Amino acid sequence: MAGLELVEGLIRAEIEILVPGIDPGRISLNRPRDGLQCDLTTPVALALAKTLARAPFELAEALAAGLATREPVAAAEAIPPGFINFDLRQRFWADSLAEILAAGTAYGRAAPGGLCNGRNGVVAAEWGGAGDKSSENPGFSVQWAHARCRSVLRHAAVAVPAIDLAPQALAAGPLDSLTDSDELGLIKQLVEWPRILEGAAEARDPQRIAAYLYDLAANFHSLWSKGAGTAELRFLLSEASVPTAARLALVQAVALVIATGLRTIGVEPLEELR
Repeated sequence: MAGLELVEGLIRAEIEILVPGIDPGRISLNRPRDGLQCDLTTPVALALAKTLARAPFELAEALAAGLATREPVAAAEAIPPGFINFDLRQRFWADSLAEILAAGTAYGRAAPGGLCNGRNGVVAAEWGGAGDKSSENPGFSVQWAHARCRSVLRHAAVAVPAIDLAPQALAAGPLDSLTDSDELGLIKQLVEWPRILEGAAEARDPQRIAAYLYDLAANFHSLWSKGAGTAELRFLLSEASVPTAARLALVQAVALVIATGLRTIGVEPLEELR
């Protein structure tokens, strides 16, 4: 097991050590905002403090101390008034990407029968057509990101035929060579997909998926532009190198999640834009 479920399991284990038998419910895990320099943050100590009659920051400190000793946690720190910020080792993100690729189209898939029934139609109507072909149009930006991914993979099939582009084959590749901050940022966002889908289903709100896909697409476009300006960060290098295989794995994972997300809200992903 990898991804956020593994991290939640570690936090639950530490809570069980401190307060045996307590059920913390669903543990919120978020990517940091406002420039915080950490991989994930959780308010679980704030959520439990009243029930346990303990000061939130004291509880956060105790949980952080235990988490810091567990793999794949690289560092954990309590932040007033009761947040826990932590970093995870590079191997964790590589394993999480491998898990996404191994699951393929089943990664984070919603239950059959549609997410929000009629409410899907609102998003589908806005995103299904060609519409405004600009990056400011959310639907077009997401379709453009998917089409770009598919284009990269089509070119790779010709340029580097030695690399097996099947998701399950890419999952076994050298994924820990993805070390650029924008590459890791995309992986961190992909790992959130099952929770985004679960939350949208519970709230019967397809707009949550739409917003997630738009942000994911924007970050993919940013990485694309970064590669255009820095040759060594391009998805396709001149040979079937370790970086090329790893970046193609990332592109494949982005394509899988965008396609699944679009289909969940009733929109068919486009293979190319004309």
